[in-house]
Amino acid sequence: MQNLDDDDVFVALDAELGTGWLQDVQPVFDERRAVLFNDRWAIAREELARVALGEITAEPGRFAGLGDVIAGQAQWWGRAATEQAEVLERIAAEAAGEAEEPYRNDVAIVTGASPDSIASSIVEKLLAGGATVIMTASRVDQARKEFARIMFAKHASVSASLWLVPANLSSFRDTDAWLRGPEPNKKLRWAAPPR
Repeated sequence: MQNLDDDDVFVALDAELGTGWLQDVQPVFDERRAVLFNDRWAIAREELARVALGEITAEPGRFAGLGDVIAGQAQWWGRAATEQAEVLERIAAEAAGEAEEPYRNDVAIVTGASPDSIASSIVEKLLAGGATVIMTASRVDQARKEFARIMFAKHASVSASLWLVPANLSSFRDTDAWLRGPEPNKKLRWAAPPR
């Protein structure tokens, strides 16, 4: 193999990977910019009020396993908003019961989730099944955060969590940094599901 100087190496890399390769592998991971969505209970309280006021319709199963407080609130709203009493009583029964969450103990990493993408459909199913989902994005801007927030609100079950993490998985440096975390023996420490 011949000895190449730096310029020759860059020319060779440009020829093999294209002229934008250096930009494509720039790391963007920053643990401090990771955003966690995990408050299905607060979303449920808002949804209950909106159902009672006739602003939205909601599938009672979306409230499964949310607990006695949500069940009690649904019953209270059912007494206060008699037009919605039947659906609110069904919501109360679901909230007091158990959620069916086949992915409750699973952590999934999903890349490429954007509106109407296959990856987004996968995230939705995982959230509905109670998984902790780590969704990566090259940019975590306000539009991307709002997209993740709405996805979580519409699809998450009681145990689900959604992390939105800035990461360029084309960058080995980024992949190593976000998988390893700052402490070598605590992989994905920042994304560990609460126990």
